[in-house]
Amino acid sequence: MISPTAILADLSVTMVSPHGPSPQDPKLTGELSAAPDSLGVQRTSGDERAASEKPCHQAHTWFLEEALLPLDNNPKPKLCVLFLQLSKVINLNVGGQIYTTTLDTLTQFPGSKLSQMFTGPTRLPVDSRGRLFIDRKGIFFKYILEFLRTREPPSHFVEEIYQEALFYGVEPLVKVIEDLPKTYGEAVGRQSFLAQVANYEENIELIVRLARANAVSARRSTVVVCVVKSKEDDAERLKAVGDLGADMEPVVKFGPWDPSPTVSDMLFCIKMDIEKKGYKVSYQPYKIACRPLSKPCNIFYALIFTWW
Repeated sequence: MISPTAILADLSVTMVSPHGPSPQDPKLTGELSAAPDSLGVQRTSGDERAASEKPCHQAHTWFLEEALLPLDNNPKPKLCVLFLQLSKVINLNVGGQIYTTTLDTLTQFPGSKLSQMFTGPTRLPVDSRGRLFIDRKGIFFKYILEFLRTREPPSHFVEEIYQEALFYGVEPLVKVIEDLPKTYGEAVGRQSFLAQVANYEENIELIVRLARANAVSARRSTVVVCVVKSKEDDAERLKAVGDLGADMEPVVKFGPWDPSPTVSDMLFCIKMDIEKKGYKVSYQPYKIACRPLSKPCNIFYALIFTWW
């Protein structure tokens, strides 16, 4: 068995930076004649190597540089990185989850951020065992790899995988997820509707702040919302607020809006987006104390947060 030291001694190493050629270190320059074919080392002259310096080979170059650098003041080279790169098999540490794959799998979409991690000028950090490290939630990376290997869309954790696909810039996966019925309905239907409701996101955040402020020493807290679909509903709201004056509780208003979704649709969206933040919430009609002979006001609802 050929020792790592012998392999390093026999390899012809040209220290080429992704930004351009760097001065060659005479101590590292030799001939490839003794390098074993099993490592996938191509025997080429210096001129041929210079002519073949393309983006797909840059990863080989900078991993080789990385392999020759000391690790934590340890003079021994990072041989594991060198061997992985030469065989095109890569061990990854993604947020503590360990994956084994190939360079070809990771770089099959050259324009993606994921591909650039292995072919671009920026070097990924290496963990204590020499594995390349990506600081993302590792549990979802297996679905990215599964798509790269099989082209099968995810069936679980679709929203989380969608966010990871956006981060890694894997556009084919982004498009596949966007075309799934659930995702398509969310983007084209619900989000399109909510975009026409003024201050929707800000109101959701306000509701959460009010609920938390009322949660002291209580199992439940209530926030009153007013959902007005039409201008007539908004006029009714103003009249109710005027009748109650200072006795009126703080109210968060949604609407009015023009599209077809109903008040029930709006309440469903409010509940869904609050629960996405991890809160347990329900809603019910909220009856306000109107003046005698006043028309009943049916546009107020109580959002009930349950804390324990």
